[in-house]
Amino acid sequence: MKFLTEEEIKWKGVDYYVSLKKKWNKDEYGKYWQRIYSGKPSVGAMVYLCDKWKPESYEDFFNMYITNYSGNDKIHRGRSLEELENIAVNWQKDTGDYNTPLSEYFDAIILHTIVETYAGNDFEKKAIQAMLDTKKFIIEKSSDEEDSAMSIDFKVFNLEHKLLYFIQVKPISFITSDKLHTFKDRVNAFEKHKKGNEIYPGIPYYYLVYDAYTNKWVVNPNKNRCLFKYDELVKSNGEPQRSKYIMQKYESETLFNNN
Repeated sequence: MKFLTEEEIKWKGVDYYVSLKKKWNKDEYGKYWQRIYSGKPSVGAMVYLCDKWKPESYEDFFNMYITNYSGNDKIHRGRSLEELENIAVNWQKDTGDYNTPLSEYFDAIILHTIVETYAGNDFEKKAIQAMLDTKKFIIEKSSDEEDSAMSIDFKVFNLEHKLLYFIQVKPISFITSDKLHTFKDRVNAFEKHKKGNEIYPGIPYYYLVYDAYTNKWVVNPNKNRCLFKYDELVKSNGEPQRSKYIMQKYESETLFNNN
């Protein structure tokens, strides 16, 4: 390592990384992260790696990520500590904020790559298992390409293997954040849905929304179930249809608790 110490790059615990969210999701940092560093060529295909390695904890995923980085395929491998340090250095140059220590840039990278990916993956696994437990559905995980291009986390079939709908699992913050880069992501989701429906005509998209802070699912009070159409959550211009406060008023520990 050229700039960071061993103490600065060690795993610091989930609560610490989550505490960074408010600051590091601000546009002054987030716009560079989203535009330059969040992509697969920079940090790798994080969802793919989480599915492949099947880590048992956040820290387990972190350790896998920083040790499994050999090979020329930058998309499907982890990253060395030196590579992550280099991203932190460049990110700091982009923002011009040298009052914030480089170590915090490094920690923000771990927040976005490890913590947010693992949390989303964990809720997705819970959703899949809950649907399988009903014994009414067959579930098929989307490919990494389908997820990126068409915003599909997994496909739901009936027992005769007829495709019923697509499911996307998202945190409340994706729906309610007022950050510019998140607005763009929400608008872009409409375009991804169009692409999905060009390839799979007539198949509807449904969203499951989770609250990472309470570890609960958000209930759609209009349907008394944890399932939303996208336009029930987001307007076509990217504005949220529901506030964070309203969404947090309706939560369930069990996905199908309100069916």
